[in-house]
Amino acid sequence: MELNELFVDSWHENPSALRGRRVVIMGLGIQGGGLGVATYLRDLGVDLVVTDLRSEADLRGSVTRLGCEGVRYVLGRHEEDDFRGAELVVRNPAVPADSPYLRVARMAGARIETEMTLFLRWCPRGSVIGVTGTRGKTTTATALHAMLKAGGVPAVLAGNMGISALMSLSEAKRGGTVVLELSSAQIENLACTDLCPHGAIVTNLMADHLDRYRDMTAYAAAKVPLVANQRADDWA
Repeated sequence: MELNELFVDSWHENPSALRGRRVVIMGLGIQGGGLGVATYLRDLGVDLVVTDLRSEADLRGSVTRLGCEGVRYVLGRHEEDDFRGAELVVRNPAVPADSPYLRVARMAGARIETEMTLFLRWCPRGSVIGVTGTRGKTTTATALHAMLKAGGVPAVLAGNMGISALMSLSEAKRGGTVVLELSSAQIENLACTDLCPHGAIVTNLMADHLDRYRDMTAYAAAKVPLVANQRADDWA
């Protein structure tokens, strides 16, 4: 097994193996997800670059909350050299999978992940319920979370409503249930993996997001990975 494969095997099992490794976060954004993954990886002690096409002024809130210690920012642009030198690139779901910068990273041997793939790699499988749908996913996820809590089950709510999944990882490792609201953009990144939640809920499918997907068939296909990798003891 090559050294790079040994590296991947180690951090797939143990996030602490990323300490000191060159990591690029592509897309900090103004919602909680990008900030959450940046905070989590910074606290692991990675060699961290955060890059976003938005300006520092646009991202002031996120930059202020993350701070400058342990982070190098490249804002208002991307630099190819950052991607060429990365060992791991964590892309925001809004970043197209065919981005030329991601192509540079892949050609240089970097691994491409998202916050959701990292979370599902590191979270106990039985602790996650994923909720998706064109309409009603926030309501369904919020109601499910409330029912679990009312029933005495330790639970946290995270995902597409701007709450970082990775920041909920410690709760899951203590035996809590994480209810994740998932967009199609977050789910599609599971397609080339064996990752999935233990429980999956699909509320509905309606004509939407067709600025991102060429037609309804492609939009529906983006939802499929939520259940496609499930095993015999999972449920949907």
